[in-house]
Amino acid sequence: MKFYSTTGLPGSGKSTLARQMVRDAEGQLVRVNRDDLRTMLHVDVWSKENEKVTMLARNALCRMILGRGQDVIVDDTGFGGAMDALRRIADEFNAEFVVIDMTDVPLHVCVERNAARIARGERGVPEHVIWDMWEKFVRVR
Repeated sequence: MKFYSTTGLPGSGKSTLARQMVRDAEGQLVRVNRDDLRTMLHVDVWSKENEKVTMLARNALCRMILGRGQDVIVDDTGFGGAMDALRRIADEFNAEFVVIDMTDVPLHVCVERNAARIARGERGVPEHVIWDMWEKFVRVR
């Protein structure tokens, strides 16, 4: 089994890639996304307590999927210590942990894609969030 986890800025193409991988895997790969879970559970209301619940739900889903013998892909940003919990879950199931690093997508591309999402009425993030993440996690690489 494989446990894929992405890392990259909002707008870098993580979810687009994950959706394509799921389509190509013909039922063997399941996508789990914290933003989608947050919307489902909390109607996009972010708080520390809500985020704890979202993370517990994400981790439980990953365990359930791996327990069924399927591969999983988590297409969150993957910054900070976010990968640690996912790596531990993969280890619990002896799944190969594969990081898909999308931090090489240029900052201006991520900002443009995010702005286009917002213009279409889709979920995006405030531009300063992308800049802050880039400064904290990508620029230093």
